[in-house]
Amino acid sequence: MDDIEQIRRLIFEYCYATDSGDKEAWVGTFTEDVIWDGPFGSFSGRDGGRAFIGDSDTTGMRHLTTNSIIDVDGDTATGRSYTLVMIAGEAPSVMFAGIYQDRYVRQNGRWLIAERHLLPGPAALKSVQNEVAAV
Repeated sequence: MDDIEQIRRLIFEYCYATDSGDKEAWVGTFTEDVIWDGPFGSFSGRDGGRAFIGDSDTTGMRHLTTNSIIDVDGDTATGRSYTLVMIAGEAPSVMFAGIYQDRYVRQNGRWLIAERHLLPGPAALKSVQNEVAAV
């Protein structure tokens, strides 16, 4: 599996770990010194992630993360992906829509999330438009 596919798998592992409520698997997708921020709060480090997720029940969520654009440079990479978080049930509903802007690092042969910024709706779109305009 090439680097981009390994990073895509990491992105999906993050989603499945969140949605299954497996907090240690979720924290395991991060580097020890991860930086995570977004409209729901922020944290740094794996211990900060554990405190951030706390006793939250995330098993009713379904993270749909798509359209990932990933650029690899040796043992580091950057990426952005659309994310749609649904509340599962008979009549699923949208909880959140936005974009992940990520930085990844390969450590001990495994890709991990080193930095994740979650941008909501209009802010996310504006960020992508600015990147495209700069090209």
